[in-house]
Amino acid sequence: MAWYTIRRDCCGAVERIQVYGPSDTRQARANRTEMRPCQACARQRRAVEAERAAQQAAGQADLDGLPTLAGTDRQVAWALVLRDNTIKRALSLATIPGATGDHLDWLLDRICERTDAAWWIDHRAGLPRDDNCWTALRTSLTDEQKAEFAALGKESRP
Repeated sequence: MAWYTIRRDCCGAVERIQVYGPSDTRQARANRTEMRPCQACARQRRAVEAERAAQQAAGQADLDGLPTLAGTDRQVAWALVLRDNTIKRALSLATIPGATGDHLDWLLDRICERTDAAWWIDHRAGLPRDDNCWTALRTSLTDEQKAEFAALGKESRP
């Protein structure tokens, strides 16, 4: 265990860090830590990336004519990204064999019904976001919605 004073490459901040491990590798670890961004710089970078993603999602929502979301500015920015990602995943369902345009239209209508930003944030864990999109979607539907979807002519996985 040893203490090293390092200067961060990102902003020049000087910090005192404790490095553990064999004495012959400590200096190399301290040098690598200098190259990593400090917590403040990392937080700022994440905020900039989140703002950029929110602006892209808002621009896409305007182009697509989607309804505006209700909530605080931070909620709306976050929910726009969540909704945009959900729409992209829903559009990927169109490539699944057996999926019809009616299925996609129905799904997009359900997505557009949700205009409360808090709903998108509260339900983000259940939103389809991976290759298992269809399973996540089916589990999030109510029985009435499942029946309505099945009435479109496809009772099993599209």
